[in-house]
Amino acid sequence: MSNKKSFVMYIDSLDILDKLSDEQAGKLIKAIACYHKKVEVELDPVIDIVITPFISQFKRDAEKYEKTCKNRALAGAKGGKQKVANASKSKQKLANLADSDSDSDSDKDIKHLDQSKIDRANFIKDAFEYWWSKWPKKVAKKATFKIWQKITKSKTEDEVRALTNHIADDVALRMADIDAGGRKYIGFDMLHPSTYLNQERYNDDI
Repeated sequence: MSNKKSFVMYIDSLDILDKLSDEQAGKLIKAIACYHKKVEVELDPVIDIVITPFISQFKRDAEKYEKTCKNRALAGAKGGKQKVANASKSKQKLANLADSDSDSDSDKDIKHLDQSKIDRANFIKDAFEYWWSKWPKKVAKKATFKIWQKITKSKTEDEVRALTNHIADDVALRMADIDAGGRKYIGFDMLHPSTYLNQERYNDDI
């Protein structure tokens, strides 16, 4: 069974409650709660029959949720590898540029560049692009990047890397729940990334 912290009960499946007594309806709800808490209970024949379609739906939702989580994890891993490759290419191009310019008349211009600042800027941009690629509603990218620069300005590379991975995981978790029909994070798929950063939503207790 999935380790989800929530589950969905569809409105049309609740029609069965109208055909049960209040006592039976209460037993059904308790039986559903025990199922999700993995507590074994003895059910009377009526409740055992009635709960069957609910359990079938819960299992289908759990399978869909787990599949979505795995797909997002795979996509995140592939995206991370591609970002590392792109960063390496970018640094190599910059190194090649420096080498070629050292023998040219423009050497006096390139020698004043602070390589550490260039590397830092590239790192911050790559980190931003990594979690941005996973964001559902990609709007106001320029404004969002400025906020990201402000947030990461005083952080070490390890701290930036940790925050980047945390945001990517946070987005994946919330979107997987939404894709599985959950309502806990409803509306997150429409949230502007700039709002997410400004309100420090990555610190939400989820």
